[in-house]
Amino acid sequence: MDLPQLPPQLFINGDWNFLFQCAKALKQLVDQFNRLPNFYSKGKWSLRILEIMKKQIESTPKKALDSTKNEFRNISDVVLIDRWIDPLTPMLRQSTFGGVCDELFGIDSRGIIKIPAEESSDDKPDKSKKEEFEEIQLNDQVYEQLQDLSVGGVALKLREIVDELKGEELKISRFCCPIQNFIAKLPNVVVKRKSTGIFMRLAGVVQQRESDDFYRGLLRCEQEIMRNPQHDKTHPFIENSLIEMREINSILRLIILQSLISNGLKSSVLQTYTKLIVQSYGISELKLLLKLQLAGLVKDENFCEKRWDVSYTPGNFNQLIRKYKFALADLDDLRKTEVKIGKPSLLIRILEEGLQKEWIDFNKTLMETTTENNSNFQQKDEENKQTLIFVIGGITRAEMSILNSLPFKIFCCTTDFMNSNDLINSFRF
Repeated sequence: MDLPQLPPQLFINGDWNFLFQCAKALKQLVDQFNRLPNFYSKGKWSLRILEIMKKQIESTPKKALDSTKNEFRNISDVVLIDRWIDPLTPMLRQSTFGGVCDELFGIDSRGIIKIPAEESSDDKPDKSKKEEFEEIQLNDQVYEQLQDLSVGGVALKLREIVDELKGEELKISRFCCPIQNFIAKLPNVVVKRKSTGIFMRLAGVVQQRESDDFYRGLLRCEQEIMRNPQHDKTHPFIENSLIEMREINSILRLIILQSLISNGLKSSVLQTYTKLIVQSYGISELKLLLKLQLAGLVKDENFCEKRWDVSYTPGNFNQLIRKYKFALADLDDLRKTEVKIGKPSLLIRILEEGLQKEWIDFNKTLMETTTENNSNFQQKDEENKQTLIFVIGGITRAEMSILNSLPFKIFCCTTDFMNSNDLINSFRF
């Protein structure tokens, strides 16, 4: 699905039609299964979607389930979970190459990113010309091998790919195969070599961006907030960045982090940040800050849900971090070449525990079903069980990589791929 506006529409406009769209899409998907699975949910949005879906199932004529239909979709459990169970993770720096590319450049629904041409070229930029961008298509076999790696591990993997290409070219040049095979293999080698060169340039641009002093400061500030949250003090880096009129989304991300991890900022701290935002960026960014407060992403320690009319307040993250043993990756760990995917987020920890404990802490919604057909499928081998996970409100690309790496048979779908910029910008309109 492509519903980036789901959180602001629910919080700001109170538009529940997005949840109806989710329920409708999920029902269409479930109709293709060879049995009606168990349904579990965690969060207000997920529970509401299953309630809507239950009414849809009860209002439609019963159909006999076909055991021969879509046998490969042997889904036993459908699990829905809200992004707002863990809005903290999208505000953290993603640990995979694909996630970092999404944060820095933004990956659109077609799998394309745009990078400034001056950054990908060795030529000196001409300031008189209009800024140009280079489009890079990520639906590529080389990118598939890179997206789940850490940024530090990309160079090593590209070197392996180059060595493989040299080996293939050597075989072709020696005419070890018939001329028909030579003609068939040569175009693939040429395309792969060109693609490898493109992603070598992209990796260089990413490393250049990460070596910027401001970007390094963002990461250090993020680490300090996560390890030593102080709700009663303004952070010097945030204050200085606001005064210097740095990129506003990056600073708002840190303010949200400090608020969430501290379970609310002291009133004087929030007032200081608000004053600096208005002085440096104007009234439009103040409107954005107020919308973030309506969503519960930023709040003071004397926060009152009724006064602010907040329908969904994020939980106490200090408790969640202790409960699920969540640990933040060190800056040095993020640069190591052996780090493949990174440490799981709170959302992934919750799902991982649910998979291990068979969703005992999740709400189960009973759907009306035909017991004759369903009982036949219950007798199937447990090893063939598969789980469909539906994240309502968006998931980061790093989290998707971690989900795919878990030792369970999982299909994952979501309302949208997201990062901190996407989430903050969705509240601007």
